[in-house]
Amino acid sequence: MHKQIIPALTLAAAAALAGCNTSSGGGTAAGAGGAADSTAASAPAAQAPAITAAAPAALLQEQGSGTKNTAQFTTGGAWTLDWSYDCSAFGGQGNFVVMVNKDSGDKLTTDNVNQLGAKGTSTEHFYDKGTFHLQIISECAWTVAAKG
Repeated sequence: MHKQIIPALTLAAAAALAGCNTSSGGGTAAGAGGAADSTAASAPAAQAPAITAAAPAALLQEQGSGTKNTAQFTTGGAWTLDWSYDCSAFGGQGNFVVMVNKDSGDKLTTDNVNQLGAKGTSTEHFYDKGTFHLQIISECAWTVAAKG
């Protein structure tokens, strides 16, 4: 019977000692409000998986010069319009106008592009959903791209 008790007591003592965490200089245990000793191993911090946003889908991309009504495109929510124009071939400054039209024919007059200059580029942000087309008026070379 003593042969069974002694291994059990030895195992219990080893487990109790393994739970102690004191430094040889009289420090306190890590859980008792003090700092753990420098020999304690620290677990590596878990890293959260990276979240990447999907690139916006190309809804319309056109380039040209002069006046043009684009094909219709449909958005389900917010979208952007990247535009640029260059009048260097025209010989200086020129006009560049982009009117955003809903499928009903209504112009979004507050969101139109209207530039006068040698060249320019920018991005407009829209928050209406629906079906649209662009009316571009310019004597300059231009590009437009709707993304959403």
